[in-house]
Amino acid sequence: MLTLKSDNEMKQQGRGTFEEWKSCGEGAAVAVVKWYDNKGVTLISSFTGAEPTDEVVKYDKKSRKCVDITRLHIVNLNMGGVDLADFFLSLYRILVRSKKLYHRLIFHMIDMTN
Repeated sequence: MLTLKSDNEMKQQGRGTFEEWKSCGEGAAVAVVKWYDNKGVTLISSFTGAEPTDEVVKYDKKSRKCVDITRLHIVNLNMGGVDLADFFLSLYRILVRSKKLYHRLIFHMIDMTN
């Protein structure tokens, strides 16, 4: 059973803390990473893990100044793909409005295939 730290435990340690679990099975390795920035974020990847890390400067609202945060490789790698997918969805979106949920899901799936 996989147990990761709670958000409150990670919040006490501060922004940029992370915990990583790796499973090396037959032919496939899976990494589960929990990272705390503003909220706890849980990521699962069979491609990469938390390492290598780098430092990023982010603004902290409470202290009203810039602080250094540890950013993980899995976070940096995946954010570009999500932003790119959202960008391409916005270019060729089907402009049919519907109140029925299944219509909206079908149109979204069609938009994703373009």
